[in-house]
Amino acid sequence: MVWLRAGNHNLYRAMGVTPLLVAMLLLSAAVTLPAQERWEERSPQFVPVGRDDHMMAFDSDRGLVVMFGGDHAGSATWVWNGTDWKDLGIPGPPLTREAAMAYDSVRKVVVMFGGYDFFADSSATWEFDGEAWKGYTFETVPEGRNDHAMAFDAERGVMIMFGGEVSDDNTWAYDGEKWYIVNQEDNSPGTRNGHSMVYDSDRKVIVLFGGSDGNEFLDDTWEWDGEVWRDVTPEEGNPPGMRAFAMDTTVAPSRRHECAAAYDSWRNRTVLFGGSSGSLEDDRYKDDTWWYPNNPPAITHDPVLGIFPAEPLKISADLIDYDGDDIDAFVFYRSPGETDYLSAKLEPESLASAGASAPAVYTVSIPADNFSADGVEYYIGARDPEGSRRWEYDGSGETPHKVTIGETGSIRLFIKPENARKAGARWRPKGTREWLRSGAVARGLKPGMLEIQFKTIRVQVWKKPEDFFVEIINGRRIVETAFYIKR
Repeated sequence: MVWLRAGNHNLYRAMGVTPLLVAMLLLSAAVTLPAQERWEERSPQFVPVGRDDHMMAFDSDRGLVVMFGGDHAGSATWVWNGTDWKDLGIPGPPLTREAAMAYDSVRKVVVMFGGYDFFADSSATWEFDGEAWKGYTFETVPEGRNDHAMAFDAERGVMIMFGGEVSDDNTWAYDGEKWYIVNQEDNSPGTRNGHSMVYDSDRKVIVLFGGSDGNEFLDDTWEWDGEVWRDVTPEEGNPPGMRAFAMDTTVAPSRRHECAAAYDSWRNRTVLFGGSSGSLEDDRYKDDTWWYPNNPPAITHDPVLGIFPAEPLKISADLIDYDGDDIDAFVFYRSPGETDYLSAKLEPESLASAGASAPAVYTVSIPADNFSADGVEYYIGARDPEGSRRWEYDGSGETPHKVTIGETGSIRLFIKPENARKAGARWRPKGTREWLRSGAVARGLKPGMLEIQFKTIRVQVWKKPEDFFVEIINGRRIVETAFYIKR
């Protein structure tokens, strides 16, 4: 028996394992968890019918876990919003099945391929846009299969599929217009089924673990970098071989297999539903909902890049807490060159109810005489003083947001049409790294001519605008609109 401690993920990070895969690996062994990092059972008002061999994927644009299919389940599409399940009531196909499903963050759709539809192994491709499913047929498609795995390669804008109960060890890619083989080399992970694949957004690789080759459970780890597979199995310390997933812990879901999980990046939690006990008893098909771990509040904000002389530093942040406890939020700031940070508490401007998908807005205004004329640098931190989660930034080990003081201007740029925005259209001032969404504001810009750049959309039907120059004027915000053109 292998024992894993969820509080020490350094080994798995070194292996390139993402938070979702760590949680999946925890489903394969008896686990002793620290008090603040345990699975927690949720009590939703609406509960989907119990099932196994179903699919779950996180829609990062809508903040919802999407669940479909499985054995003992109907063809209803369910979504989890952090508090409750909801049957979307979508009529018609697809019929329930045991397939593979992942979210395409470029085209903003959940993609499902193949699976056993309780008649045969399907080779159908379906997409869910948040409102309806749509089926597609292509001239070239992978062979029908089940127990395969898919993950979306966000760096390259394609869905990657591998394996399943089929004699095919090719690596397939889907770009929304066609399926095609991207790897036929001998260095593939080899024919297998029941394995797991997840995308590591930090290192921009897809990580594959385990499965079965029909004879034994596999314990190897592979990475796909967009061109080749690499065997990165460590010489020691790797998890045991496994297919599907089971768990046996004291404070956790009961032992089960063929459950489904999805990593919720809005709430920093892995969500698990259902599975099978493997028995023929009435409780074989599980209908319980769990999440892991009990994380600190989630914080997002647009960094302040520049302010005018003698103006206060105004900071706004979105904080999400899903346990209904009070949150203490702080900004930690200092003048450049100083060692110690001062702190100011952010106060709630608008509140969200516990479990709501909309965040609470917190703001603070720091007087200009609290920092030097050279500027200011700051962080934001939060803690849950009453709950089990305790986290607060201590001013070490991070890179602060730097704010300049002096002659500055800003630009707000809108992108049209809407379909181009959905396909991944972005912009940025030349010399900056982050691509911005339509309607975003770039602040702290020096007066003068500034070149605006546009991101190439990997869905080839869209042509980006030509880069152009705008004049940044001291103390003013420039508003521009750019159009992507459909080829």
